[in-house]
Amino acid sequence: MFQYGKYVVGAWTVAFLTANVDKIVIGRWLGAGQLGYYTLCYGLAMFATYQISTRIFHVAFPAFTAAQARPELLRQGFIKLTKYLLFISLPVALILWLVPQELLYACYGKRWMKAAPILQVLAAAGALEALRVGVEPVLLGCGRSRAIFLLNLLQLALLATGAAVAALVLKSTVGVAWALVASIGALAG
Repeated sequence: MFQYGKYVVGAWTVAFLTANVDKIVIGRWLGAGQLGYYTLCYGLAMFATYQISTRIFHVAFPAFTAAQARPELLRQGFIKLTKYLLFISLPVALILWLVPQELLYACYGKRWMKAAPILQVLAAAGALEALRVGVEPVLLGCGRSRAIFLLNLLQLALLATGAAVAALVLKSTVGVAWALVASIGALAG
């Protein structure tokens, strides 16, 4: 139990750091205003995927655990889970990408329209996250907690490096958003 559990705790600790490293970088080097724009856009872009995935995980994990000896059933379950996540998150991502200024103006007012380029990039992150998020219950259900830990560690390293370069060299919040897209895409692919 300890062998499995230590990687689960490690994976979730690294996931917490990953969920915040981009915001820490922006707040530290690009300022509170840019952090506000980014945080709002991040919440909008990830809303659909996170709302669905947190609820699905409670069902998917035990289902994949029960099916771990049947690879074909695991594959079918993973594909079905990914389809459901994409069915919800892709339309949301498409709307955020197509009409970010109109959406921000209607919901938050004129001063938030500057965040539209950030929202467009983070819409891609939200769609990619739907591809990545189904991997965790499959691997955990199969007893592969170390793999989740290593994948989360890889994403943290990619995001921290990309965000630091975007903030320090490019001085760009949109660049930090692209670093997030790249870090999710590297694992979703």
